[in-house]
Amino acid sequence: MEAFARHYFLNISPDAESLIHMTDWGLYEPSQMIAITGIRGSRGEDRWLIDAPGHRLTSEEVELGISLFSLSASFAWSSYVYSPSHCSTLYNWEGDIFDFWTDSVEVFAEMKLLLTQHNLTEITRG
Repeated sequence: MEAFARHYFLNISPDAESLIHMTDWGLYEPSQMIAITGIRGSRGEDRWLIDAPGHRLTSEEVELGISLFSLSASFAWSSYVYSPSHCSTLYNWEGDIFDFWTDSVEVFAEMKLLLTQHNLTEITRG
């Protein structure tokens, strides 16, 4: 998961601010919340995730984005990554399904390459 997230942040939304919004962590273990709380606390965020489920990332905080998104997927949580770069949105549904939207043909092609490199299957509905 970390390699997927790294490719996403470095090649699909490089040099852009983004927002990671955790939307579901219903069956979390305390150890999972310790990791997320520790990461957020290191950046000065001391509110509980339920009170502040979003984390705004500057363009310099790529590693933080990779970490938060990778953990949310590996913990089977749901989360969004919103980027103003090409109006891109990546949705993680419990680490099982990823949805992606963008208004850029080039960025969409990069996502298809990312799927191929990570042996993920694209599913489209007509």
